[in-house]
Amino acid sequence: MADNILNASGVAKFYGEAIKTQILFGVDLKVERGSFTAIIGPSGSGKSTLLNLLSFLEKPTAGDILIDDVSLAGMPSDSIARFRNTAMGFVFQFHYLLPEFTALENVLIPVWIRSGNAAPEMRQKALEIMRRIGMDKSVDKYPAQMSGGQQQRAAIARALINDPKIIFADEPTGNLDHETGESVLKLMKELIRERGMTLVMVTHDRDIALKADHIVELVDGKVCRAIDLSKVNEKTAREMLVERACRLES
Repeated sequence: MADNILNASGVAKFYGEAIKTQILFGVDLKVERGSFTAIIGPSGSGKSTLLNLLSFLEKPTAGDILIDDVSLAGMPSDSIARFRNTAMGFVFQFHYLLPEFTALENVLIPVWIRSGNAAPEMRQKALEIMRRIGMDKSVDKYPAQMSGGQQQRAAIARALINDPKIIFADEPTGNLDHETGESVLKLMKELIRERGMTLVMVTHDRDIALKADHIVELVDGKVCRAIDLSKVNEKTAREMLVERACRLES
């Protein structure tokens, strides 16, 4: 039986008061611990909304989401914030580094949020992560002094610093050129494997999705299909994604 770190059941999301717009419709999703799951779908399919719900950045209108058997339903906002800081890491399309802080200081921000200061061992840990991702010569650089690839690598280091159980990434290579994007993705995969973490990533790039363990495709706010890449070879999976449009059953 699979060890699932994330379980979502019947997740729906509405926006608006007088006029309601439904974005997600009864989404069920399971994510295995230590796996890499890619969420794909056309523009407007609800990918980023689903990621925001799975990561507790927003609350669903209906349904429930559990991470490591911790339920979002009924949890106070301050408890959700603490849980996010200790159990989750985030990497977005834009790096969201604070411009007035150095690369090292940006990496340490989650530590400061959690404990109010960075003990010497945490600073050393941050330096080691930065060395591992090839940022050891950029420790004292400010974001404006770094390339796009360096900025995103610093964002990855920041996501890793608290040893989260699960990392959520929303188009993390979307602002990078192809070669840099490939390098950043390879690095992320290596790091989560080494540290036993789970990665859930939204991407529009099907070549990136094919490097995942599982692919979940959304269409019109519903799961249209799920592909287990341990059971389907890459050629077949590519044909499924490129040559056959996924259509919801009527």
